[in-house]
Order: sequence, then structure tokens, then C-alpha cells
Amino acid sequence: MATKVRVIENGDSSYDFCEIQILEETSNKGFMGSFNCIGSITFQRNKGEKEWYGLRYVVNTTRYKELKAFSNIAKIVDENANYRSQPDEIIEILNGRKYDVFKNDFFAIADKGKYCFNVMENDSIYAKIVAIDIKKANKILDAFKKKNTLRQYDFSIGDSFLIE
Repeated sequence: MATKVRVIENGDSSYDFCEIQILEETSNKGFMGSFNCIGSITFQRNKGEKEWYGLRYVVNTTRYKELKAFSNIAKIVDENANYRSQPDEIIEILNGRKYDVFKNDFFAIADKGKYCFNVMENDSIYAKIVAIDIKKANKILDAFKKKNTLRQYDFSIGDSFLIE
């Protein structure tokens, strides 16, 4: 299973900083869930240098389950990397799937060019679906309805936007 990550780079007058945020997705019954950063793996380098150094873990959670998940990630990294490993190497070790923020939601970078469709229930947004077109979005929604027959869902596909 791929680890969901977001990469942020910034710096000041002397150093550059790189942060690999580890994202946990809360499931929304087969639809796009919401995301929470449970911790980060950080690096730094001298301004103008190419190589990163100083791999460091920063935990950002109040839940034991997320702390345990982040600890497992740290164990995998420690077994396969070292202090001078580069961010791309760490992402590869974690089988990382890169995400970025667009219109206040996390989307996989691989989903650029697809659409985000709102799933509506009683004129309210219930969830979101990422799909290549409306036909595929309806197919995903129909599969959900078929699988979840205990409750009568009155869902429909609402507005959409292109993920850029």
C-alpha cells in the first residue's frame, strides 16, 4: 500500500528546508476521504547546495493509532535509509504517492487533469469522487449504492471542477 505524502520546500537566507508530510486518509465509505498530517520527515541543506542532510522525524498527532502508524514508517525508513538519504529516496522507500493541496483539499498529483465531483445528498455535499469524467463518476456512485443496501441513499452527482 502506498504511503500518502506531501512535499514542502522552503528556506531562509542560509538554509533550505524540506518536509515530507505523512498523510492519513480517513475513509468515507469508498469516496474521497479527508486528510490529516500525522507527522513529517524533515531535511535541511546549506543554501546553494544540492545534497540534503539531517533526516529527522516530527510526530504531529494525539491518537495512538496514528503514532503507531508513524512509528512503523520511521522503522521502515531507519531499516532502509540513513542520515544523508535524500527526500526522493525516502519517498521511494515508502512507496510514496505524492499529494498536493488544491481548492482546500488534498489530491494525488497523479489525479491532475481529472475532475472532482461533489456527491450530493439532500442538497448538501456528502462526499467527493475523483474521476476522469461524469460517466466514470456515476459508475463509482452506482457501485457504492449497490454495495451499501442497508440504507436508501438519495445521492446524486453535483458540481465538479478540474484538478490542476
